[in-house]
Amino acid sequence: MRVTQQSQSLAMRADLSLVSSRLADIQRQVASGRQIDRASDDPAGALEALRYRRSLRSYEQYDRNIGDAKTWLRHGDNALEAIDGRLTRAQDLTIQADNGSLDTVARTAVANELRAIADEMIGLGNTRHLGRPIFGGTSGNPQAYDPSGTFQGDTGVVNRTVGTGTSFQVNVTGPEVFGVENPGDPMNGNTFEVLREIADRVEAGLPAASGLDALERAKANVHKAQSALGTRLASLENLEARAEGVTIEMRSALSQTEDVDLAEAILDLKSQEAAYTAALGVTGRILDRSLLDFLR
Repeated sequence: MRVTQQSQSLAMRADLSLVSSRLADIQRQVASGRQIDRASDDPAGALEALRYRRSLRSYEQYDRNIGDAKTWLRHGDNALEAIDGRLTRAQDLTIQADNGSLDTVARTAVANELRAIADEMIGLGNTRHLGRPIFGGTSGNPQAYDPSGTFQGDTGVVNRTVGTGTSFQVNVTGPEVFGVENPGDPMNGNTFEVLREIADRVEAGLPAASGLDALERAKANVHKAQSALGTRLASLENLEARAEGVTIEMRSALSQTEDVDLAEAILDLKSQEAAYTAALGVTGRILDRSLLDFLR
């Protein structure tokens, strides 16, 4: 088969272009640290990387939801801890007022402090997270309780999605913590009614010992809510640790799919550079010949 000068030239240029293209690809991989920059580089690998990235985005959102849920639960627990402390003080005042040794001025002072505790607890009942009252349920009302202690929210459940098909309740509602309002029988009403009723009895010189049972029930409600929030927080922390492990594994798999082995790529780069230099030399010597060189 006859090989013409033109066909030989075209073949050499094509080979040189191929070597140059390979060299450019290796240089790009070394510079970017990635072996897949375009889907055409490795269609199967690109699809696998896309799946990993989609899963990672989901887990990153779950991680943000877990963080928000933990903050909500901690705010609730801190508020409940403060409420429990104020109830303990109210118990001490009730016992103090019932020993019969206080004069009218002292009993009035105790009654006023009990009312102040009730007002303080209404403030704690309006504790917020990101502008929402944490004891107000799903209501859009900016406060869970009005200044009189009347509940303004609802008993809706606030959930956070923290995994595929997994959600956590992050709230407890006002009635669960403070009880239900009962104007007809304040001593069996919510915590604010109990405290104000005890204050009225103390100021009037009446026995207040029955208020101790009501305060103990109020503390029991707070402890029950604290236990619920603590259990949920512990479960969230375990879930967060597992999700973190899965995320690390997916990031590692993604790296193996699309990141280049730098040591191997550098060796390949040196090899391609040598091949390109050799190809340039050979092509230059052959294509530099003219018709006169063949006639000599």
